[in-house]
Amino acid sequence: MPGSKKYAGKFNAEEVKIIERFMKKYNVNPNQLVKRSVFLAIGYTEYENLASTDPKFGKIFRTIIDEAQK
Repeated sequence: MPGSKKYAGKFNAEEVKIIERFMKKYNVNPNQLVKRSVFLAIGYTEYENLASTDPKFGKIFRTIIDEAQK
């Protein structure tokens, strides 16, 4: 929706095009997109926190990365 006020002040024109193209391609509405984005952001943050605060998990995580890079 180029020129739409719906995204005014939140995203630039290029970002709006990307968002709308994504929603159309994967047939998701704005609420689904926000819900999934928030869920993934929370999960990523929890995972990142666990990796940085739990020594055992951090060691496992580093081992996986090292093995994947071989």
